[in-house]
Amino acid sequence: MSVRTNYYTAFTLHLATAIAYAAVPTFAWMLRGWYFPVWILICLVGLGISFGFRCRFCDVAITLRPMTFGTKTVLGYTSFPGKRCATCDESLED
Repeated sequence: MSVRTNYYTAFTLHLATAIAYAAVPTFAWMLRGWYFPVWILICLVGLGISFGFRCRFCDVAITLRPMTFGTKTVLGYTSFPGKRCATCDESLED
């Protein structure tokens, strides 16, 4: 499977975990004061997972994309990677 497909799989599983954690009231009852810090930890783990997927040619995170604001173009991180690497323009598909 391609890097992009693996990223989308990990992203979907993480999103489902975060939604399930937020939606199930038993977690809030069991964890009481630790409920919100654990939810933040789940979100930070997902962010770390997204930085872990890298282009196999240039070793840059696949979520690093150019963004245009008016006349300025800056590099920023997005949740959805493109089909090609933003740095070396190689395909992220196998």
